[in-house]
Amino acid sequence: MAVDGTAIFQALESHALKLGIFGAVNGHEPKSVPTFGESMVLSFNLGSFHPILSSGLKSLSYRIEVLGRIYRTDLVGSDTVEPEILSAALALFTSISGGFTLGGLIRCVDVLGMDGEMMNAEPGYLKLGDETFRTVDLMIPLLVNDVMDLGA
Repeated sequence: MAVDGTAIFQALESHALKLGIFGAVNGHEPKSVPTFGESMVLSFNLGSFHPILSSGLKSLSYRIEVLGRIYRTDLVGSDTVEPEILSAALALFTSISGGFTLGGLIRCVDVLGMDGEMMNAEPGYLKLGDETFRTVDLMIPLLVNDVMDLGA
C-alpha cells in the first residue's frame, strides 16, 4: 500500500524524454539557469496531495498533483517560441491522457478533474539570473489507489 514516489517521478521523466522534444527532463527545479540551446527543459515537482472521495470502503486513495515547468531556452523574442512551447505542452498532455497508468503505479491521470481540478497549463515568464525564460507551468493530477488501509 505504499506509494513509490521515486518510481512515479522516474516514470514521468522517462516518458517525457521518450517524446524527443525536451533537451533535458529533471525531477526538480534547476538550481542554475538552464543551458541555452537545449531547446526545452521540463522539470517535475511535487504539488499538493490529498485523499479523494472515489476511495473504496477498505482503503483510501489519493490525488497527487505533479507540477511540471517547461522552459524555452532560446531567446524569448523569437517567432518560434510560442508555437513550440504550445506544441510541447500539448504533446506531453496528449501522451499522458489516454489510459496512462505509469506502468501500473497509478489508477490514472485525472484529465477532466473527476476528483479535483482538471489537468491544466498556465503560460508565463520566469526570470533566472539575468535571463528571462518563456515557460508553461503544467499541473498533472494523478490518482493513486489504495494508499492507506482503513481497516476491516
